[in-house]
Amino acid sequence: MGTSVANIKAEFLSDMGGGEGGLVTVELSDVAFTNSVKAAKRWFTAKKGFIIYRPVTVVAGQLEYKMKDDVQQVLDVIFQVPTDVAAFFTMGFFDIIPYGPNSMMTSGPGMSNYSGFAQLLQATEMRKRIFSVEPDWQYDQQTKLLHVTARGGSFSAAMLVQLKVNDFDPGHLNDKDDYLFVRYVKAKCKEVVGRTRSKYDSLPGAGGPTTMDGNRLLDEAKEELLALDIEIFASQGPDIPMIG
Repeated sequence: MGTSVANIKAEFLSDMGGGEGGLVTVELSDVAFTNSVKAAKRWFTAKKGFIIYRPVTVVAGQLEYKMKDDVQQVLDVIFQVPTDVAAFFTMGFFDIIPYGPNSMMTSGPGMSNYSGFAQLLQATEMRKRIFSVEPDWQYDQQTKLLHVTARGGSFSAAMLVQLKVNDFDPGHLNDKDDYLFVRYVKAKCKEVVGRTRSKYDSLPGAGGPTTMDGNRLLDEAKEELLALDIEIFASQGPDIPMIG
């Protein structure tokens, strides 16, 4: 799983040679670090996205369903979900697992059911095509309302909504996405420190004035952020296995 926010800050301080109590801990305030993490979340969400599945209970006669505030986009709606599968999702297990090219088909302790889940989605897709009972849907990003229009037939009391969310715990990122996210946070932190240091050419010291490296840090941060923009697009792939 991904690196905790606290560890990212500790790594950055170590990289800068500051450590606890060093000058960099003053230059990078808690607020500035928090803003760097927020910027990294916005960047990751806009460039790639954190994708999860959430169960939604289908209410007879109800055609509109309000999504949570963290929902950026609805990517797909899966109907005909067996009750036991919906209950499994309701526990929140898949609500913390991002589905991406590096995570969907990997397995670890307690996650050996990915292949079975993929087969379930494939069987569900086949039933929809044969019996034509899948309702149509559309999502209004402004109101966050998911509109469902039944076409005929019937569907179960639960549906799984594939979502792209705008807030997530970085600790839930897989290895490759975690690597990108951590580097982006560090680059933004370096940008903050660079701006602070660039205000002064040098600082007085016991052994004479110390030349500040603010402009160098700003240049490095700019290059790293541009490189990360390229790398995150190169890491893109299908968010879920192709079904049907």
